[in-house]
Amino acid sequence: MRVRQPKRREGLSVLASLISFSLAMEQHAASVGGTTRPQLDLQHHQWLVPEKRLRSLRDLEAWKHGETHRAFVAFILDLNAACTGVKISAECYVSPVVEHILELLKKLSTWASEIEPAPVGLSRFGNVAFRIWLDRVQHSMLEDMASIARIAAQSHHQQQQQQEQAGDDAMVATSAEEPLVPPEALREIGAYWLACFGDYNRIDYGTGHEAHFLAWLYCWTRVGALDARDQCALVTRVFERYIFLMRQLQFKFWLEPAGSHGVWGLDDYHFLPFLFGSAQLAPFTMMRPKSIHDTDYVDQFYKDFMYLACIKFINTVKTSASLRWHSPMLDDISAVKTWKKVNEGMIKMYQADVLGKLPIMQHMLFGSLLPFTEPPPLPEGADDEQEQARQIPNAGPCVGGFSQQHQHHQHHHTGALVEGEMPSCCPRIPSAVASRRDIAIPFD
Repeated sequence: MRVRQPKRREGLSVLASLISFSLAMEQHAASVGGTTRPQLDLQHHQWLVPEKRLRSLRDLEAWKHGETHRAFVAFILDLNAACTGVKISAECYVSPVVEHILELLKKLSTWASEIEPAPVGLSRFGNVAFRIWLDRVQHSMLEDMASIARIAAQSHHQQQQQQEQAGDDAMVATSAEEPLVPPEALREIGAYWLACFGDYNRIDYGTGHEAHFLAWLYCWTRVGALDARDQCALVTRVFERYIFLMRQLQFKFWLEPAGSHGVWGLDDYHFLPFLFGSAQLAPFTMMRPKSIHDTDYVDQFYKDFMYLACIKFINTVKTSASLRWHSPMLDDISAVKTWKKVNEGMIKMYQADVLGKLPIMQHMLFGSLLPFTEPPPLPEGADDEQEQARQIPNAGPCVGGFSQQHQHHQHHHTGALVEGEMPSCCPRIPSAVASRRDIAIPFD
């Protein structure tokens, strides 16, 4: 007995740990919209039309230290964890809602194929036919959002029936006709859908629009239409399809890169494929970051890993020189020893250079699902305009997240930042997509 008792206590301790871990996971799933209905009271919730709220550096600091920023970053980290080590071609759980979102993205891709670019002469950027495509998206927005809500309600009702049959008395029965998402919520969620494909007036696209697509998925998660089981498919299926659509639009309508850093950035348009792509590669120790310089290696595996797909795309459109010349940032990152370290750096870099930069986040929309808390008032006697004038001239480095040894090309902005424009110290460097239409720009 003296021999068995410690083992029994050890076994009970392990069991208690497992139970505690299971409860923690359930609580975490509920916080991101798990398998049960979220804590949000959807029927009595006060919905808002999202609007831009970040107008100053004080607003930006309030956003960076607020609960919404923490929750949004946690959502990104959940997606990052869900796709770690998972190939695009790998099998994963695909819910009816995810299937429907994929169909919607396919429909938008069909529209892009149908619309012919307008004659623009020698203009390199911004074909006005893009606005025709966006008009279609806007006109069908409410119907498309309602269709997702309807599929979510049907799926939720079926789940309830299965749990009732299994004897789960904790579930509250609802009718199949009862909407999971109220109609009043569709306009708020739809605002992020309209903002994730590019700007109507400037006819451009960048990491801010890409962030709005994640915000759109986050909103559906908050209202319970998506849950933790969908996270892997949201990356390997939905986000991958979204990137395909945006590449199609970039080529078809020559979208201008919004705030592109040129050679000082990862890509003219995107960031998240590198973040999620490095997570996909993180567990594979035999695959090293330096392998991106091996074209045979990239050609063999780019269909399974987003990061390699991005390298493949860059090599296709930027043919004038090697990766080191037209994409020195990616070349520097390839010197990192493991994909795990690359992924960690990408997460830090995304928070610093996308979620933490006013020129990008000033366009971010905030509503009731992505709320913004105003910063506290300035102390009495403080001049807000003078404070802004003092802080704005130096917006910080363009790169961050990686160790100093991989930042040879670090660059600092100087001068005032103007909405919709690059800093005066950074001349506009056209995207390689658009430059292929006429004269190739050396080392673009």
